[in-house]
Amino acid sequence: MDRFNALMSAAVGIKEWDINARVFTRPANDPMMLLARVRAEPSGAPMRPAWRLFWSRAFDGTDLPDNPARQLRSFDHEGTIDAAWLADAQLSTDNTGRADRLDQFAFGQRVFGSADEGALPDALVAVRGFQRYRMLMLTLERMGVKTPAVYAGAAWRASALSSLDANRGFAALGQFQGVVALLAGMARVRSLDAANIESLVASLSAVAPNEDGRYAGGVARWVQGTLGPTLPHVDDIDAAVAMALAGSRGGGTKETAAIVSWESRNYRLDLVAPELHRLTSVREKLGGVSLRLALDLERIAERLSAQNISTDDIKAGVADLKNLSGRLAQRAKKKEPSATILPPGVEAQKSPREIVTRAIEELSKIGKPEDVKKASHDASPLFAAVDTLLTDGLMSLAYALSLGDPDGTALLAGNVGRRHDFGFDKQGGGETKLRAAWESPQQIVSPGVPWHVSGSLLGLDLALAPLALRRIATDRILDPPVLTINQRTTFSETVVLLNPFELRDADRDAIADAIARGRARVEALAARGERLAELADEIRMDEWRRRAAQWTLENDAPRVASFFSLTELLYLGHPEKTAALDEWGVSGVAFDGCVCTKLQPPGGWILTIGRMRAGFLAAHVADLTLRIATTLRELRLPAALATGVLAAATQDYIDEVKPVHGNDWLALVRAAQAVSKERIEDYLAALTAVGGPLVPVTTALPDGPK
Repeated sequence: MDRFNALMSAAVGIKEWDINARVFTRPANDPMMLLARVRAEPSGAPMRPAWRLFWSRAFDGTDLPDNPARQLRSFDHEGTIDAAWLADAQLSTDNTGRADRLDQFAFGQRVFGSADEGALPDALVAVRGFQRYRMLMLTLERMGVKTPAVYAGAAWRASALSSLDANRGFAALGQFQGVVALLAGMARVRSLDAANIESLVASLSAVAPNEDGRYAGGVARWVQGTLGPTLPHVDDIDAAVAMALAGSRGGGTKETAAIVSWESRNYRLDLVAPELHRLTSVREKLGGVSLRLALDLERIAERLSAQNISTDDIKAGVADLKNLSGRLAQRAKKKEPSATILPPGVEAQKSPREIVTRAIEELSKIGKPEDVKKASHDASPLFAAVDTLLTDGLMSLAYALSLGDPDGTALLAGNVGRRHDFGFDKQGGGETKLRAAWESPQQIVSPGVPWHVSGSLLGLDLALAPLALRRIATDRILDPPVLTINQRTTFSETVVLLNPFELRDADRDAIADAIARGRARVEALAARGERLAELADEIRMDEWRRRAAQWTLENDAPRVASFFSLTELLYLGHPEKTAALDEWGVSGVAFDGCVCTKLQPPGGWILTIGRMRAGFLAAHVADLTLRIATTLRELRLPAALATGVLAAATQDYIDEVKPVHGNDWLALVRAAQAVSKERIEDYLAALTAVGGPLVPVTTALPDGPK
């Protein structure tokens, strides 16, 4: 009772909840949201890590601990946390602080629940680092990284890079985050397995800038020597990276390489070739520097900086520099207008072409053996040019992954990656400035300011998720959207998070079968085969729907199923325990803080009422993805097509759904279930167009669709 009273004391201390002034509004992060997100054992005990000392140290500040092992000495001495302790620790701050701590705690439980006691110091560094380096930590989680030491190493590297000034920081952050973004893309399509990913992240984090805060070709050498051997074996590094990002190595399965029968024709399901074509087209329109150009310059600079260099070596190096200068000159002819637009706080740097030209002039003067020692000095500026070129190339690739259609309007402004704002001009400095480059990215649309993205390069696909949506019909005038911006964001994020390489026909079938069984149970209510109360209890149905469903059952029985979501029908049908349900869920970013899809269990949506600004409600509406799953099962089409279908279905859904009020969950559910089979067939037909994943094969089927 004492601990329960302590929990209530913490709960009533929230200043934002004034029930007299705002009857229908609740704080976004109150005790109910806290307890809903805590992972617990069946006994009710919190899952690991659950030691009070660990979480006391984690919440104690945002600086990375210098000696985490000492801070966690006798880590179990104070015992484990309980609800009251956690509420007091998290709810005593303001609303923003509560949100951060909730996400921080949830991250620690998700990622380090199985960490052994010896790894707790590294886990502490990662959890503390989450506050400042949020998107780095979440991206590593998204990539499937499990080892605490890998998180800790990345956090320490992020800490070092965040202390740099704008000009050095832009190049260093662009290279580090750019590479991590590429690794995340390769992990998504399974071009790299978990062991390779962890090894690559650890080795990248170990690449340190020099005393001047510049990588000086260090990342270029890492790309060539460490990343390169893991890529598809082709001569061109740019082609190898593009192929790996498209999924051409290790990403395919029998389900993502199937022959599909559709509308009297045969198609080959190909997720790789269309994405490779899209990436190549977008990159070409962006005009970003090729990785090969940067790596070639680095190798030349390395040779010219060698201790035992001869005059002949210098002459050969100068010849190579002249050739490379010609390649830079060809690029200069294609200079786009956006090249002169720089992010706030970043100054224009000397162009790589100028640096190379100057190096050629100085190195050409060396003709005597006694002068060769000058070569290293004359070649040293070339490493700055390497960093500039590689930064441009990596950031362009990171944007190409997320910019959607090559013919989209976002590409009309040239290489928008060069405008990326890491927040070097953040007002107030201090903690705000340290976090800026690692915060969730967001589009900036302001009068008089060129369109750009601020925040981290990591998670860029979430910020640009609306660009992934596809409108297949443009023959009508649309009404203004009724959904809030946060709800639209959650549905849009679902499209980019629903990974076709993770969708399995077996899971789709298990979902469809369970929904059918659940629907049969609901239909049996009319025959009094089951009692409504039993089903309602099973899915934690709220009271007002119980009453409405009971009245409907007595007066208009065929309509009683309209009070159930597809998620509820799924759970009533008791799906197989081996089915990967979360792969067919909704974006968990808003509700769980996880950059993943998650199928929220029934009953949780009622907790989101009154929290409209947070966008929690949409996270409990998985009916659109489940509707697509059941239709694909009915049409006997591969589960991997769900992502392409969802891209078009989501655009129409957010255009057309009209909830009566901000908490109208049932309207969102019913609108998704109302999407007809014929409309989904239209979405599927659009996937057969040029650039779609359904590629026609020559043999037609005489029997019609199967």
